[in-house]
Amino acid sequence: MAEPESTKNPQQIIDYQVFFRNFSGELTPITPLVSAMNIYESIFTLTTSCDIVIADAVGFTQRVPLVGDEHLIISYRSNNSHFIKNRIFTYTMNNVV
Repeated sequence: MAEPESTKNPQQIIDYQVFFRNFSGELTPITPLVSAMNIYESIFTLTTSCDIVIADAVGFTQRVPLVGDEHLIISYRSNNSHFIKNRIFTYTMNNVV
């Protein structure tokens, strides 16, 4: 019997949620806006970083001011793990089109 496609890659994320927490602590779910996400974990230091592409057709960056004190809260699950939750500090925003 052939193995299902979803179990062949143990690093594949099968379920995720992304929230944006602003400087005043308000949580905004942005999972539907995320079109691509790369998470990098260092083997040399205790850091995690990520790149997120947000398809913003509703003016999210105009409605929610980015002042450099925001967090992204990302929870995800791969085929071989339970939910993993990361809180990532924002420090830059590039390629705003």
